[in-house]
Order: sequence, then C-alpha cells, then structure tokens
Amino acid sequence: MDDLFTSKYSDDIVDLFLKFKDISNNYGSTLFDKKCNSYDLIKFLQENTYLVEKDNISKDNELLIDDNY
Repeated sequence: MDDLFTSKYSDDIVDLFLKFKDISNNYGSTLFDKKCNSYDLIKFLQENTYLVEKDNISKDNELLIDDNY
C-alpha cells in the first residue's frame, strides 16, 4: 500500500508541502526551515490516512463509516 500511495500521490504531496513551506515563510515561521522535507509529509499521511478506492463505494452513494478512529 505504501508504494501505491507514494507513486499515486507523491507529486501532489510535494506540491502541497511547497505551498505549506511558502505560507509558513510568509508568516515568518521557521517551522519548515529545519530538516523537514516532503518525505516527512508523505510518511505522516501514509501513517494517518485510510484510503477508500472508488470500487468500494456502493452505487447508492451510502456513507462509509469507519469505526476505527
């Protein structure tokens, strides 16, 4: 799953990281000046998100409820 996630969303996550870094720098924050890079964001998202593929969604557009919060 990690390779699929990385290959499918890597470019978008890198762009998102660069936007976060730019916004942070504009506000004078040094949050992203340390040894933080886009890999850290990818790793965080892999560990803290659950992906649902479109094939798993029912045709009735029912809400999918995950009890494992």
